[in-house]
Amino acid sequence: MIPNIFRSSANPVRHRHVVNKIVATSPQHLYAVITDVDSYKHFLPFCKSSKVLRRSSCGTQFDASLTIGVSNLPPLNAIKEEYISRVRHVQQVSSDGKDEWMVEAKSIRSNLFHGLNSSWHLTTHSGLLNSDTPGLVDEDCANDENKMTKVKFEVEMSVADPMISIAMENILENVAIRQIEAFEKRCKEIPFNVKKEK
Repeated sequence: MIPNIFRSSANPVRHRHVVNKIVATSPQHLYAVITDVDSYKHFLPFCKSSKVLRRSSCGTQFDASLTIGVSNLPPLNAIKEEYISRVRHVQQVSSDGKDEWMVEAKSIRSNLFHGLNSSWHLTTHSGLLNSDTPGLVDEDCANDENKMTKVKFEVEMSVADPMISIAMENILENVAIRQIEAFEKRCKEIPFNVKKEK
């Protein structure tokens, strides 16, 4: 049993950051990459190991073990933590009749974090990123072949250790952005074909 050297008697402080972005791939593709937790260790920053432990019979929930290691992100040098997350994922139709894909992860066992939660909300964005102006969407050129994904990614951490808490305040935005960039890159590396309905 690893001693809990990071927790303190202080009340945990919650840190939260939200990233909204248009990603150049389909929601189905990004959803498949996000739920492939076994592969996180191959491409996700700070992730040293990742493994799905068990899956629910309904197929929309699983528990996963992840190990994160930080060695070059001051002031969080030489930190390593293994924790278990419970992941819920679902594709559904929203109240306004649009398809949406959701993935929520909540830590259920951790020595370092009192809470480590993340959520993805994906919807189809029927537009193109203008290559001449990065980030600009050209709606007039939209078609089914070029649907993109509107992403809302939220990450929340609760820690009691004062030093860790201060560090989280300073770097959480950077960590969240790097996470999305890693998933974007993975989508480019791993082809995905969506079967069209006839």
